[in-house]
Amino acid sequence: MYINVSCILYIIQIKPLRAALIHIIQDDRIVQGVTIYFRDVLENLDETEESLKNLISRCDELKEEYEKLQSASRDRTLYTLTVVTTIFLPAQFFTGMRTN
Repeated sequence: MYINVSCILYIIQIKPLRAALIHIIQDDRIVQGVTIYFRDVLENLDETEESLKNLISRCDELKEEYEKLQSASRDRTLYTLTVVTTIFLPAQFFTGMRTN
């Protein structure tokens, strides 16, 4: 969960920087060599944002898988308790009736 939130916060922080870079790249007063550098930075930001989105997706998948495993474990435990209860509850009932 912590990684997921951190990635979302990074994506939120990237958005204004991306907008500023686009504005600088489109400005005619900026020297062409500098805009090439900023285009490269923009590409790296886009790749980073895509990587963060993939990481968020993977975290969500892992969380779902973990919840499935927990559910399966809980189901096995409940099944075992049900079987034990089914076996011993009637025995206790009949034992209690015979002692009276």
